[in-house]
Amino acid sequence: MGFWATVSAAAMRLTVFAEEGAATGGLFEQAETAMHTVYTDILGIATMAAVVCAAVCLFLMYFSKNGRTVDESRAWLKRIVVCWIALMLLGAIATYFQGIVAENDFEI
Repeated sequence: MGFWATVSAAAMRLTVFAEEGAATGGLFEQAETAMHTVYTDILGIATMAAVVCAAVCLFLMYFSKNGRTVDESRAWLKRIVVCWIALMLLGAIATYFQGIVAENDFEI
């Protein structure tokens, strides 16, 4: 008798969890939300790091009297800008392809 009570309680609990999952969207919607949150956090950290590194490069360029330091700072500044633009384009490309997939309604 106790076994059946345990099994029926577990079955009711699974039903409740299934309904909660259906009400909040699906697995893919939750994964999309999680990936969007992670990408936004990474982009914020990368933007702050790029601003700090670019500021250091600009200070070295403007206040250094050594030509080699100025050239290296200019090269690093270009690298920082290119990497930051690449991170921004990743989000734009993902948004573009998400729109294409939503329009065509591909089945998985």
